Amino acid sequence: MNVRVDDDEPGHWLWVTGPSYYAEDDGSDRVDLDPTGDHVADGWWTCHKDTREGDLVLLYRTTPKMDIAYLIETRSAAYSLLKDPSAEPGWDYGCDYEVIEKFANPMGIAEIKADPVLEGWNAKNSRFQRRAFRIERGIWDHLITRLVADPTQIEEKLTRAEHLHTLEAEIETILAEEPKRLSVLLSVLGDVYLVERQHR
Repeated sequence: MNVRVDDDEPGHWLWVTGPSYYAEDDGSDRVDLDPTGDHVADGWWTCHKDTREGDLVLLYRTTPKMDIAYLIETRSAAYSLLKDPSAEPGWDYGCDYEVIEKFANPMGIAEIKADPVLEGWNAKNSRFQRRAFRIERGIWDHLITRLVADPTQIEEKLTRAEHLHTLEAEIETILAEEPKRLSVLLSVLGDVYLVERQHR
């Protein structure tokens, strides 16, 4: 169970992924994981069943990179992947996500192993052998302090991303509830009617 002192406080996670999901065929970083590019990451990522919308995630890349390289925010709570044909065995839950930051200076495995603050960190001690680990707040703050050059910029990016996500949801709700309010579009497009709400 994902226990929170404050429901407004996001959960903190480490997701572990292999090169099939973080690299292009030529070994370069996956283009759609770079939030500064034209491509946008879409779809879902496998996650822990207790993950909630708005949780914050660090992405650990396994061999050959072996580093923490991205900050992600979940755009949905965890949902079942049992009926999803694209899910690999063991991928029981997925979360929609948005990449917030690609770190300019990722934290490599040698640094992780040498850091005394991370001595008791379950992910490190488990050799990153699971897909998702919950991160305690003290460890999270320590990792963010190391990874983020300007915490103010990250807060601004998180706020902007959340605002855009909320705005999109509000627009979708208006369109679903009152499509005929779009009188300007009606004159151009003809009749507008609801097919279905957006879903995964």
